Amino acid sequence: MNGKSEREVPVLRLQGVSKQFPLRGSRRSLWREMSDRLFVSRRQGGYRALHAIDLTVKRGESLGIIGRNGSGKSTLLRIMSGILSPTTGTVETGGRAALLSDLGSGMEPDFTGRENVLWGGAVRGLSRSEATRSLDRIAEFAGLEDWMETPVRFYSSGMQLRLAFSIALASRCDVLLVDEVLAVGDALFQARCRERLEALRREGATLIVVSHGLYDLHRYCDRAIWLDRGRIREMGTASSVASSYQLDVSREIERNDRANREGSRNSAPGDPAAPSTSPVAVGAARLIDSGGCEQSVFRPDDPVTFEIDLEVHSELPEPVYAFSIFREDGLCCYSTDSRMDGLHPDPVQGKLRISIDLARLGLLHGRYYVNFSFHRRPGDVVAFQLGLLRFDVLGPAREEGVFRPRHQWRIQSRRGECSGAAGHRTGTE
Repeated sequence: MNGKSEREVPVLRLQGVSKQFPLRGSRRSLWREMSDRLFVSRRQGGYRALHAIDLTVKRGESLGIIGRNGSGKSTLLRIMSGILSPTTGTVETGGRAALLSDLGSGMEPDFTGRENVLWGGAVRGLSRSEATRSLDRIAEFAGLEDWMETPVRFYSSGMQLRLAFSIALASRCDVLLVDEVLAVGDALFQARCRERLEALRREGATLIVVSHGLYDLHRYCDRAIWLDRGRIREMGTASSVASSYQLDVSREIERNDRANREGSRNSAPGDPAAPSTSPVAVGAARLIDSGGCEQSVFRPDDPVTFEIDLEVHSELPEPVYAFSIFREDGLCCYSTDSRMDGLHPDPVQGKLRISIDLARLGLLHGRYYVNFSFHRRPGDVVAFQLGLLRFDVLGPAREEGVFRPRHQWRIQSRRGECSGAAGHRTGTE
């Protein structure tokens, strides 16, 4: 191979790839259809889903593709798999690509599970003997050993997806293209799928993964591209690209939230404000960084201050303030209140500001929400704000869990002599 190792040889190369779809109405005359085909370049530009994509994927590489809805991710994957042809540009492949997308679309409802394995395996490149040998393994992986002689029309939607995913993973291919299907089935089956993808990665398979979940990007991919309106906006390591994308999304959410808050304050000018029936009105809320600036993106080691403005309309004798941090998937990361922390505020009335100082945030990468509640007395809630604040944490790529404690490695020989040490502190990467 001219001195190149196998892993350095490109398995997929795209040069100047663009894709344009025609924009057409539902009712058109034959003459209009013929004239459009003859003069389409002059009549209409159509919708350009991809713009001059240049990309090379090496054998054994794991590439992630992220971007918002409509950015061209699925179109790019279908061009890579050969389902779609580019309008302009070239696609060179060094092997067979298999696409895991729209998993249920290839299932024949009148066939049994066993017949669908044989049929689906043939479509994906397995010979009949290979599919037959794989039958028990596919059924076990899908958890459908007792259902393989039953027509698929009697399967639940989850069972159909599990069978289709299992067939796809058993197929023979050089490049596995995964399009937003890492949430198939229940938690147990998802764990099996993730273990299988990790095994394929360890075995040197070439993976190209489209996912909105940045966790999947960190977990499976070495490199990533960020598609924005059909163009590659950024290319680099999975960690750096995911951080840039997450920061951009967070800033847009913050802009939208600010605009919504301004709009609600300015709506119906001149109308008399409806009298509040709650004894407490929750005002502005902020996340403050170490420099005293309002911020919505942090790193695990950053100090953070939560600020909430309140107006108490009538005196409350035993106020209790509570706040909690939830991850975007609904996991409660931390919850406390002033009473549990040994704080017993004096009776309050009028305007006040509550500040909660965290010397170190300590959370892993991800998106989080802050909830806040105000109690007239313990157990008597008079104000509750769900998702009052949201923020993102940008941290190291491949760590798992919720909390990132400070830690340090020490490696010692069995005689107790130090043979090497590597210090590792949160947020220094």
